Amino acid sequence: MIERAATFRASAIVAVLAIGVVGVLIAGLQPQLLGMMATEGRLSAARLGVVATVELLAMGLGAGGAGAIVRVNGLRPAGAVAAIVLIIADAVTPLAAGGAIIAVRAAAGLAEGTLIWLAIGFIARTANPGRWAAIYLMAQTFAQLLIAALFAGSVLPRWGSAGGFALLAATGVIALAMLPWAPRAYARLEDDGVSGGRPPIAGMIALAGVLLYLAFVVGVWVYVEPLGRHAGVAPGLVAAAVPVSLAMQVAG
Repeated sequence: MIERAATFRASAIVAVLAIGVVGVLIAGLQPQLLGMMATEGRLSAARLGVVATVELLAMGLGAGGAGAIVRVNGLRPAGAVAAIVLIIADAVTPLAAGGAIIAVRAAAGLAEGTLIWLAIGFIARTANPGRWAAIYLMAQTFAQLLIAALFAGSVLPRWGSAGGFALLAATGVIALAMLPWAPRAYARLEDDGVSGGRPPIAGMIALAGVLLYLAFVVGVWVYVEPLGRHAGVAPGLVAAAVPVSLAMQVAG
């Protein structure tokens, strides 16, 4: 049965938003994970930027591509495939080297984008998508904050990047486990009376401004740890930078 967003049970809403949160975790954790890989000598400064860029671009392609490829009545199978690919990619990353790291993280990005699309699909079909988008944004940032604090406090100092990616793989298992409660299908957007079409010029300019703003922020964000070390900042302060930044995002 194809359900409308208004008919979803609370368990389905929690499940699909949790799955979407798992998909976007890496966006807040790249500075720590990739920074640790650079510290371990597994990534150069240039390769760090390439890996981060490829994964985030693949994430965007995954989210957009899933909307065009995945049928609205095939949500759970698509989510299961994406979660399994993500678990494998996260588990394999510590074993990869050189260009293989880029390929593995590209696969992870495509899987992450698909999981994000599941949450976006729900949000787009609600009566108040702005409110649900805000809830999703806060939930994902809070989850990133908790994991970033774990990374800084114990995981990365003790187990390095391998421990970090193992923890990420565990979140993929959580997403997989949540799928039985996720919606089986979505109603088509036109069935909900949602108008389509291209945004007006003002809207396109606004979207371009947001794109440029986030591009510059992320461009610096992924280099937080190497930049901090280069500037002579104490390792403890560098490690705290990501969790503190995420905490301020939650507050905002």
